Amino acid sequence: MHAEKLSDQDDDLERDVDAVIVSCDGDARAAVRALIVQVAYLEREIQYFRGRGLLRLQPAVASQEMGDRN
Repeated sequence: MHAEKLSDQDDDLERDVDAVIVSCDGDARAAVRALIVQVAYLEREIQYFRGRGLLRLQPAVASQEMGDRN
């Protein structure tokens, strides 16, 4: 069962990889670039929330606070 679970996770990962590459018109370099940009964006979001102390709050409160900054 454990091997089956890993296989399902691998299949999901492969599907996700294919989807990213397809979304970049088959250009693997563009796909990697897009993912790096996305990771950088998420890191900035984490720093923003950490700076406001929101990482400790409930998700609903964090969502309300994020709406305040827009």
